[in-house]
Amino acid sequence: MGPDGRALFAESVAALARSLDHVDIVLVDLTGFTLDGVLVSGEAFRLSLHNLWTATRPLEGEDRAAEVDRQTRAMFAPCSRPAAWSEAQDQLVPALRPASAFEGMDVIRREAFPHLVEALALDLPDSVTYVASAQLRQWDREANEAFDQAHGTLRGRASDGLDVFHSRIDRPLWSVEPADSFAPSRLLLPGWLAGLAGAIGGRPVAAIPHRTSLLIARAEDEVSLATLARQAAAEYGAAPGPVSPALYTVDDRGAVVPLAVSDGHPGAGAVAAGHALLRAHEEGSGT
Repeated sequence: MGPDGRALFAESVAALARSLDHVDIVLVDLTGFTLDGVLVSGEAFRLSLHNLWTATRPLEGEDRAAEVDRQTRAMFAPCSRPAAWSEAQDQLVPALRPASAFEGMDVIRREAFPHLVEALALDLPDSVTYVASAQLRQWDREANEAFDQAHGTLRGRASDGLDVFHSRIDRPLWSVEPADSFAPSRLLLPGWLAGLAGAIGGRPVAAIPHRTSLLIARAEDEVSLATLARQAAAEYGAAPGPVSPALYTVDDRGAVVPLAVSDGHPGAGAVAAGHALLRAHEEGSGT
């Protein structure tokens, strides 16, 4: 869908937003591909459409319309954000997301991996919302302190237990349970991925195709690794809330890094394609 398609998409989302009782004014900015406006409460907002556009493109017809409707209503749903740091700190979590998800938005974030950022999120009972600079000022906290708190919250939830399953070629892969909206964010916890080596019997390689998926293979199992690369690309293109089709592993210090393999590796083509697909989607998100 070209520029005209993007314009129609933006106008359809704007029309839905205007129909909501708690939304007062909605304007479409096609240059930035955003919705700008004011809520009935008087709060101004800027909503980037890049992520919604990308997340729903794999769907068609009524399925896409229903998903756009659902996600738009969720994004505009009124939520009560904690006013005090003492109320917020245990709800803070890091969110590993594509950089394009927050283009033009005031969201506290920092670079994580190529084309991916770590955003500061509040995991509220009925929604997930992202923290803006004004919220940090209200809490009288610096971003680094808030990120440290978010890491602590997620680490408390991040069970190292892995669910073993077998691919179509009957090679073992692992998924991390429970599959919540912050499954990929576990890669942001220092030492977490490296710590799985003993459980899986080798150097871990992770796929994070969408927000509720974190899959693991052994680097030494070349066939499983190639399967993981292909599965990551397939899920990235099919699921709402895509994160990355690339694969990630750990270096000699235990830090998470994008996976690179030799040209002769059975999965070389699929691994390279995953990195290229992420780069193309992110660099082309504004066009």
